[in-house]
Amino acid sequence: MQHEDDTALTQPMIGRRQCSRLRTNLPVKITSLYLTAHGHLLNLSLTGANFAVPRLIPHGIEVLLQWPGSVALGEIAWVEHRHCGVRFTDPIAAEALLLARTTGGPIPLSRSQELAAEFARERDYRNQRIASYEQGADAPAVLHGGRFGLRRI
Repeated sequence: MQHEDDTALTQPMIGRRQCSRLRTNLPVKITSLYLTAHGHLLNLSLTGANFAVPRLIPHGIEVLLQWPGSVALGEIAWVEHRHCGVRFTDPIAAEALLLARTTGGPIPLSRSQELAAEFARERDYRNQRIASYEQGADAPAVLHGGRFGLRRI
């Protein structure tokens, strides 16, 4: 008789990650035999993390990550400019993920997310102006233009 746990172990891994990641915005301290650095923890999972630091960190070194309420030992798995990925030696507790979610500040939007939000605000504003014009209000001065050149077609 086969159990559900046995089938979960035989499932192929999708991509490189075994666990989903939680986006965070937490301060992190990175300590190794060679250096101590401070940065921002960008995302976190049970098996690893991604962080940004103002200085270069060598690939393959063992580091101790400290963020509010938690500590984890791992190895730098990849480095790209000032961003690093660390693979934890042992998975962290699920409670550490929950704590990171509750203590993390607001997650900053990426530049593309900021532009998409601005685009949506302009679109909504113009749609409201057009709707009020169609209901008999004074004609809007501009129905197109703006940063994204939105027009009613």
